Amino acid sequence: MVRARQILVARAGRRLVSMLGVTRCLDGALWLGQARTHPDFRRRGYARMLVEAARSRAARKGSLALRLWVSARNMASRRLAESAGFRRVAVFSRWVAGTVAGTGGVTAVRQAEDVDAFRRWRRSALCRAGNGYLAYRWHFLPPTAALLRQMARRGELLVGPKAAFILWAGEPGVTYASVLWGGIAALRAARRAAATRGGTVAVFLPYDRRLLARARRAGYRPGTWGRRAVLYERSA
Repeated sequence: MVRARQILVARAGRRLVSMLGVTRCLDGALWLGQARTHPDFRRRGYARMLVEAARSRAARKGSLALRLWVSARNMASRRLAESAGFRRVAVFSRWVAGTVAGTGGVTAVRQAEDVDAFRRWRRSALCRAGNGYLAYRWHFLPPTAALLRQMARRGELLVGPKAAFILWAGEPGVTYASVLWGGIAALRAARRAAATRGGTVAVFLPYDRRLLARARRAGYRPGTWGRRAVLYERSA
């Protein structure tokens, strides 16, 4: 990330005291993550300075938005985000399950099905509860038919008669799924579709009592991190 200029750093004299990761989302927005400040240098404006540097980079690159997420329990980071002009979009929760044998009843699609999948996503409870956003490759973004078409070209969009979701490889031993529609059937199908990769399957779901109850019924449990992830966005 350093070589790719995806890390911004702040110095105090010759010391590196704060850092911020800046990566590009599929829709062109910039994602802010890996934020760290040495304990001895907190509350001195270094983190805010890096956020502003990221905003300047977004403006230069023509990005329309900046996004980040923080734990709901991290009140200091939430206050920083809100004071820096970020608005709260939605709250998500990371749930995990073991994979199970089977095909999942879904297949990778590449053309017409991506448009129908988008239409059904827009009508789904997941879309409403997540304010139109979902997780994709370490970022969150508002999917469009064009973005789903890109995912379909990568073989990541899986559609069946009762479910549709996006599937991609995460950290070692973990496959991620973002459900578009299908509820419990889709969550179970994701467990089967990821079986060939082994390990576990993880999903980010809107923090909604009914949706999380469905995840539990499909065999999922809260993850060790990301249990209440507050998604923020601001214009560049």
